[in-house]
Amino acid sequence: NAFRGEVKKPTYTYYYEVVKDSKGNRYDLVVKRLDENEMISVVYTSYVFVTEGASKEDIVVHLHYATGDGMKWRFSPKDYLEVVYSKNNSTVIEKAVGKMETCLLPNVDKTKLLERDASKEFSNKEAIRKAVEIMLVAYEKVVPDA
Repeated sequence: NAFRGEVKKPTYTYYYEVVKDSKGNRYDLVVKRLDENEMISVVYTSYVFVTEGASKEDIVVHLHYATGDGMKWRFSPKDYLEVVYSKNNSTVIEKAVGKMETCLLPNVDKTKLLERDASKEFSNKEAIRKAVEIMLVAYEKVVPDA
C-alpha cells in the first residue's frame, strides 16, 4: 500500500513516496528534491486517483495539480495530468487538463518517456510510477522552484 521511487535530473534528484489512502482509489503523493548542495526539501504534495478504464485492460491515473503555501498544500480536482496505462499497449497515453497544461515544459521529447516497460507488472503501482515520472520530467513546472 506504499512505495517509493526516484527520478534523476542533471542537477538534482526527485524522491517520491506514494501511500494508499483509506478512501478506496485515492493515494497520497509527496515529492522531495535533493539538490546539488545535498539539501532535501518537500516540493510537491497532492493526490493521485486511480480508476479502471473503459476496458479492464486499462488503468487511468489522475495526478492532481496542487499549490503549496509552506507546509499546506491544496489540490485542484479539475486540474490534473491523466495517464492511461494499458496492458496491451507499448506506450501510455497522457493528457494535461486545466492548469496542468501550463506546466508542460517546452521542447520536451516525450517519445521515450511514454514507453511502457513490458517487463513490469500491470498494476496500479506501476501505472502511478509512470504517471509521476512523466509529471516530473515533462511537466516539471508543476513543481515550484525551491
